[in-house]
Amino acid sequence: MQLTRLFSVLILLFFCSFGSQAASVTGTVKGPDGAPFQGAFVEAQNTKTRMMTSVLSDTQGHYQIDNLAPGEYRLMIKAVGYRTDPRTGVNLTADQKASFDFALQNGTVRWNEISFYQAMQLWPAAKGK
Repeated sequence: MQLTRLFSVLILLFFCSFGSQAASVTGTVKGPDGAPFQGAFVEAQNTKTRMMTSVLSDTQGHYQIDNLAPGEYRLMIKAVGYRTDPRTGVNLTADQKASFDFALQNGTVRWNEISFYQAMQLWPAAKGK
């Protein structure tokens, strides 16, 4: 019984210490008109491990990426028909809460960014569609 209790306490301490070492990134995504942009993919990629975490911006354009390991990151936004420059060299330390805002600009729609269904809707109605 004592061994089980000791083991449980050790596991609890491990997970508590792991969670406190995580950084988070928050911010806002705005469209070309300056209004909050809903549904943009905000991606944080660790430049060393290449691990990527993606979240969607909410109705107010806000996003929050939690539980990022300390390290150097590249922050990118992906939204069909829009573009913005990525943020590179973002160094996050343990327990850091960083904030980065993004302003989207009109861009081109690339066929590899849309689904087959969306492509079928965009192609003009014609024989051989």
